[in-house]
Amino acid sequence: MKCKSIFSRASLASAVSFLALSVSGTAAGEPEPEPVAITIEAQPLSKALLDLNRQTGVIIIVSQELVSGKTAPAIAGTMTPEAALGRLLAGTGLRFDPVGEGAYSVSLTTAEVEGDATFQLAELDPGRSGSLGKQDETAPEYRLKQISVTGTRLRGVENDTAPGISVDRAEIDQSGYSTTRDLFISLPQNFSGGPAGAGEDGPFATAAGVTNWTGATGVNLRGLGSSSTLVLLDGRRMAPSQFGQTVDVSLIPLSAVSRVDVLTEGSSAIYGSDAIGGVVNIIMRDDLDGGEAGVRFGAADQGGRSERAVHASLGKIWSSGRALAALQFQEFDALDSRDRKATENVPAPSQIFPDLETFSTVLSIEQDVFSGARAFGSALYTDKNYTRIHRNSSLSWDTESSTENYSATAGLVFDIGGAWQATPSVQYGRDTAKMSALETRLTTGVTSLVTQDLTFESRGADLVLEGPLFSLPGGEVRAALGASYRDDKFHQLSWRNSLPNFNRRGNIRTKAAFGEIYLPLVGAQNHLPGVQALDLSLAYRYDEYAQYGSTGNPRLGILWQPVNALRLRASYSESFRAPNTNEQLQSTIGNAAFFYAVADPSGAGTAPVLILQGSRPLRPETATSLSIGGDWDTPVDGLSVSFNHYRIDYTDRITQLPLSNTVLTQADIYGSAISPLADDATARAAADEYIALGYSFFDLLGTGGAGVRYLVDLRMTNAASVEQSGYDFGLTQRVDLAGGDLSLQMNASYIDKIDTRYMTGGASTDLLGTTGYPTDWRLRAGAGWSGETVSVSGALNYFSDYTNNTILVPEPVDAWATVDLTARLQLRRLMGHRAGNAELGLSVSNLFDERPPYVEAALPGGVSYDPANASPIGRFVALELRTSW
Repeated sequence: MKCKSIFSRASLASAVSFLALSVSGTAAGEPEPEPVAITIEAQPLSKALLDLNRQTGVIIIVSQELVSGKTAPAIAGTMTPEAALGRLLAGTGLRFDPVGEGAYSVSLTTAEVEGDATFQLAELDPGRSGSLGKQDETAPEYRLKQISVTGTRLRGVENDTAPGISVDRAEIDQSGYSTTRDLFISLPQNFSGGPAGAGEDGPFATAAGVTNWTGATGVNLRGLGSSSTLVLLDGRRMAPSQFGQTVDVSLIPLSAVSRVDVLTEGSSAIYGSDAIGGVVNIIMRDDLDGGEAGVRFGAADQGGRSERAVHASLGKIWSSGRALAALQFQEFDALDSRDRKATENVPAPSQIFPDLETFSTVLSIEQDVFSGARAFGSALYTDKNYTRIHRNSSLSWDTESSTENYSATAGLVFDIGGAWQATPSVQYGRDTAKMSALETRLTTGVTSLVTQDLTFESRGADLVLEGPLFSLPGGEVRAALGASYRDDKFHQLSWRNSLPNFNRRGNIRTKAAFGEIYLPLVGAQNHLPGVQALDLSLAYRYDEYAQYGSTGNPRLGILWQPVNALRLRASYSESFRAPNTNEQLQSTIGNAAFFYAVADPSGAGTAPVLILQGSRPLRPETATSLSIGGDWDTPVDGLSVSFNHYRIDYTDRITQLPLSNTVLTQADIYGSAISPLADDATARAAADEYIALGYSFFDLLGTGGAGVRYLVDLRMTNAASVEQSGYDFGLTQRVDLAGGDLSLQMNASYIDKIDTRYMTGGASTDLLGTTGYPTDWRLRAGAGWSGETVSVSGALNYFSDYTNNTILVPEPVDAWATVDLTARLQLRRLMGHRAGNAELGLSVSNLFDERPPYVEAALPGGVSYDPANASPIGRFVALELRTSW
């Protein structure tokens, strides 16, 4: 389900936030309007009212507070706009009344109105763009506010040519999760593996190694790598963590999040680098007019990992702007390896999850500064600290880490004539991480103090011009064009026993220009049998890097609606990922060449080889994406189904193969990294060639290259490729049941293949369904019932079975299914008015305490579960008390 909507802010005597939707209503005394064909999918109520806006014609005024968190059923058929509005509001506790000429107001069915509120309504143009039309001069002033739209820079355009998923505030509350980390782990399209994707237990992941010492949680759509998923905060980039490799979403307080949009296709034509697996846009709250506060306590049933949290938010909306301040403090206790069966073989003392403490605060403001102009600004500050003890068979680390992250943006939206707007903005981000680790070699007792200071700083500026070009019979053609500049800097300081180890700096600068156009070719005014709507979306972006050259990336999308209940879409896009600062710094460490001995491919003894290490000149990774899917509002009342097929061809991936003793016996994998050398003279000439290029040289065999017949190039280079394809499925339904609302939801992801080549010319390996990589099926299905006093929801999480290929004889790994349960009670119904708006919530994750499937560790002292596809925490129970005013 996509999340694109247009809201307006009105000023009444109470200065509340209002949603104004224009639909042509019937004036008093005029004949009743003829029934018309109306098709609206099951979705949030605010979006359903917008769809009613586009398909009919009456002005609707409703407090945004009233529709927030409510959903509407799917409706389809021939009916009057008034009948459609009644069906959308059925079971929501809301009613509508005629006001003014051809307009309706929406209110609580039992609302107590204090005093009189008289107002006149502004009218919006009936075009598809939803742009502000001519306003009665006697009407109170209000502004049309655009909610952040993911996948397009066009105002008022729902770009349904792009596949997407959204999790709104109501679904976040129903999930029972309190951290963004847990929310993203529950998303089937996101994979928890990888150096940063695995979160706090990442050091134990097979594919990750002992990394992620800042405890970062990255988003890893499709399992293509957290650096190949672009994460945005309110549509703008954040400063990344973990050596500049990934945005740590755990730094964002979930209590301040309004919704999360996930774009599941390559999107570099809109957003630039990193958007290969897709885009995650975390939208912060901006609709609060009052206050909210809550406390939460939770604990794992088997011990360890207890949670304590407090959050508070204050918001104010006035006739010309709004402001919000929110804060959240949260801490988790460590989970000791001795507390779980799946981790009992890890040498003690070790902590699978660390002691973690996070403080976050969010500030945002919008204000009309003069006629036709609005200023906006927002800032996020997070301080994250953790400690961990980690031990293996030879080493012990006692680690402390602290991260400070700042992200801020400011800008201005103003009219430039002809219904066009200009939006200049600036962004600043800084992520500073400090780590100290007491490293002890258990065999000798020698102890070293290792410290790291990492700073990533980003500055950027954007200018976007957007507006209508002309009108077609199908609707208004809109376009956007603009430019951006970004300057990213990275600095690493490292010491061992107070002696300098690394002092490295990196810098990546980029300039970009982009354009986008949306053409509604067929619409309500010129529809044909079999073509109710036909839209075309085109976008192109050109990026120029000071270090890596330039790249241009197009996108083409099409939406075809053969009948009102069915919308089909297809898109093609090209995307890229520029080398990040970590890869850039690795390429500056220095290149080396040396004679070395590895296992002879004949199986008899060893063979001398010439090894190259370091980095070749790097260039951006590239990918092409194809997506075909649609949405169907079925004849079953309130049931909507979505489906999408995708294919990603990812080439020029940056790779660096390890120096393995079996390199010559794995020629099918190493491919072009292995080159034959004819004789001793050729081998020595090759070594001399790289010495002349400035490579450090070491003859580790002391033979002068005698007998060397292979050159093994292990330098970092653009050589790997991935071909992945799969399917996404979604289902939603909402019905009235037992005096409340019953909602059903399902989100499933099926991956068909992850064919991977590590080097050009190497053999292709399908990594799907192996340890440390995605399983073929992932699913989350849920049901929720909401009444006046109580709401209850539950969800099933499912991972399909796969193969443990990290051991000598591969073994099957069982499927894993867990159930989550959440219940909320409105205390006012039990305790009367003295309880105010207090609400008591209970959430249980992994209700039946399912253990993670057994995975034999590849090395002694390893965990016997796969951190990329399961969790050892077990049943986790939390209580939350919150209120609003």
